[in-house]
This record gives sequence, structure tokens and C-alpha cells, in this order.
Amino acid sequence: MADFMVTHQPFAFPAKDNYALRGMIASPPEQDPASAPESVPPSTPAQQTPSRPRPSSDSLHRDEKPKYNHPFTSPPREDRDRRPWEPAPASPLPFGLSARQANANRWKTRNRKPPPSSRGVVILNGAVGIPSGFYRSFAAALADAHFTVITYDYRGIGNSRPRSLKTFDATLTDWILLDMAAAIDWSTDQYPTDRLFLVGHSFGGQTAGLLDNASSVRAMAAVASQSGYWKDKAGKERRRIGMHMRFTVPTMARLSGYMPGSRFGSGEDLPKGAALQWAKWSTDPMYLLGDDTLPIDRYSRFTAPVLSYTFTDDPSAPIDRDDPMMAAYPNVTHRRIDPPAVGLDAIGQLGYFNESSRSLWPELIEWFDEQ
Repeated sequence: MADFMVTHQPFAFPAKDNYALRGMIASPPEQDPASAPESVPPSTPAQQTPSRPRPSSDSLHRDEKPKYNHPFTSPPREDRDRRPWEPAPASPLPFGLSARQANANRWKTRNRKPPPSSRGVVILNGAVGIPSGFYRSFAAALADAHFTVITYDYRGIGNSRPRSLKTFDATLTDWILLDMAAAIDWSTDQYPTDRLFLVGHSFGGQTAGLLDNASSVRAMAAVASQSGYWKDKAGKERRRIGMHMRFTVPTMARLSGYMPGSRFGSGEDLPKGAALQWAKWSTDPMYLLGDDTLPIDRYSRFTAPVLSYTFTDDPSAPIDRDDPMMAAYPNVTHRRIDPPAVGLDAIGQLGYFNESSRSLWPELIEWFDEQ
């Protein structure tokens, strides 16, 4: 057990188009408080960090279109149908801390000794439809091991969700080129270090190779980030995902104006554009590598080491061929884990980040140190 309390800070940062993204920073109390980014209290709107020009309130509305064309971005509706973006109410402080406890333990070690030096900064890029709060145990464990861990929600998800998704235009391409890239920019501004790591879950690991600012990344762990092509799945999962991606997702997204994933037990609701793009990728044998609207050539320049975790009980993993998704990265080390062999009943697509898989996390921490 570490000799300090992990600090958990709500914060906000601007995406590439100034859309306000919200997340949490999990860190040991080893930073100088004067240099730490200001937290965002649950009762206040998201604020921009002082190191960047603060956008006007109008620029936090999702009225600006991306500066690239994409087939899943719908045309703007009439002004009377548009709703200004407002942040969803922030959740209470996670990890069981009250505001009073968080303030009392901030920047203090339990034994009053000088805190240890940081091992580095970890940005956690989540899966499609999974809110950042899902990763709270994993983030706390890395912070307990002296990493500063940044988790956040893509636009349209979790605490970065607008009041209504029906008139909200956002694609997976937005999540990558505007949100994921901005998380790297913000982190390198706030925490200058040559030990910047990524952890990508599913979509988060599949897409890091598309970033134009990945040169500052020292290494990445890609967890369950294999191809999402539906025909690669096994048995019942193949039929379920095939039906979901060919019919359910596109039909519901077009009828509802968004994909109500929460109704189907498949994670968060998704913006229409993100859902349609996800369905398109999942019905292409090359998955996202077959999308000619993406800068696929950037994968060859992502030379940082990648540790790819797959699990024998993951029904979403390809079963009949080598995974083309991880093959797109030039420098990959593969770890295939059989749950019973490591003393676990199951891991699957999501279980690596559950508290039950805590015994697996030290290996990743050690691998980051080796890089």
C-alpha cells in the first residue's frame, strides 16, 4: 500500500475545435499545487486551462463544423432546432472520496515525507460507448504506482455529452483527430515529460496510429484492440455483431437521430455520426483501415513500442486470421492471456480494467518502465 492518498481531480480541456471535453486526473500528491491544473468543481461550467487562450462561450457550442469533409457528418439543422452545448452535471468525486476528504489529503503524503518522483503521464483513450468512469480502478492503481493518469470522455459521451444527442454532430473521426489528439497536446503542455504513455482500450488502441502528434508518445498499451470486423468473430458473437452492425445500429441511429446504446445494454448512447461510422467499419473486412477518409499512412510513422493484449475468452477477437489492426503498427509486442492460466475466471473484452484483474497491471507498469 502506498504511503499517500491518490488525488482525483475533475478537469476540462479544449478539443482541437475548442469543444469542451471533461475528464478526471488521478495522481499521487507529488506535484507542486501551484503548477497543477485547476480542478473543475461539479457545480461550475467547464473552464479552459490558463496555458491556452480561453474560448468564448459561443465557441463551446458545437456549431462549428470540422475543417474536413466526412460522409457521416449531417448538414446543420435550422437554428431553431439547434440546442447550445451545455455540460452534463459532473458526477460526485469518484473512488469513494468526498470533497472534504479530497481537499484534506491533497498534496500530502501520509507519513509527511517528501513524495516520490513521478514515473510519467498516462493518457487513457477509451472504447466506443464506454464512459471514462469505467476505468477508475485502473487509473487509481496507476496513480498509486506514481503515474499521473488522465481519463476523459470523447464528445457526446459521459461528462462530455451535450443536453441532447438528436441534433449533435460528432463522428469517430472527431474523437480521434479533434479529441484524442487534443488530449496529447493538453497533457504535454501541462506535464512536460519524455515519459508520456498511452493506454488504448479497443477503439482507443486501434486508432492512435492516426494521430498527427504521436511523436511525443513513448509507448502504448493496446488492450483488446483487435479488428472489429464482424465476420472475424466466433459463433454466436458473429451473428450478434453482424445483426447489430448491419441493421440495428444504422437503423436506430437514423430513426432516433442517435444510437440509443443504453437501451440495448451496449454501453453509452452514441451520436449518430459516430454510430454510422462504427457500423461501416465493422462491415468492412479491413475494418477502419478500409476507410479512405482517414489518414491511414500515419500508422507507418507510429514507431513507439506497442504492447497488444488479447484474451482467449474475448468473443470479439478474430479467430480465423491474423489481426490486420495491430499489424498496421510497425513495432508491436503481443501478449495473449488465458484467464485460468493467470488465476482468473474471465477477462473478455472489458475485464482487464476491472478490479478483479488487478494482478495483471504490474506487468504493464514494468513494461512502461522498460521503455
